Amino acid sequence: MQISFTLEYHGWLDIEVTDMSGNYNIPASFMTDVIYDIIQRVSSLLYGASETVIVIQTEPNECRIRIQRIDSDCIFEIFEFNDNFNKDEIDKGSCVFKAKVKLKDLLRKILIEINKLLDLGKEEYYRRWGFEFPDDVYERFTKAWKALKDEEQK
Repeated sequence: MQISFTLEYHGWLDIEVTDMSGNYNIPASFMTDVIYDIIQRVSSLLYGASETVIVIQTEPNECRIRIQRIDSDCIFEIFEFNDNFNKDEIDKGSCVFKAKVKLKDLLRKILIEINKLLDLGKEEYYRRWGFEFPDDVYERFTKAWKALKDEEQK
């Protein structure tokens, strides 16, 4: 599975997810700071959470990414909902993408994409996204990632 983030102008983040069965594009709106949410939610997996859900407003719809940890693997699913800020349980949405992936590979790919956004520079990042770069959660994520890598090398 591959994942890529493209920060467009005027507050849109294109999230493209691809595997052998096809690809799915999520046009994430700046209605919420989904970049902050992605980093915060995937960090929770590094700290031992068994599941996380990332809510993405796509105007006029909503997508949710559920990542369920199963040992060193995870199930990555995307669900669609027909309205913004939907209150339904996740299983009431339509599952439009599902893949099994190594958790470490997924987290590494997400970190690479976040680093590409940071490489834009904080001023350009803010100009395109409308939110400051989330240094606090980024630091938490990179610290946990480094701890995981250090543990593997022992």
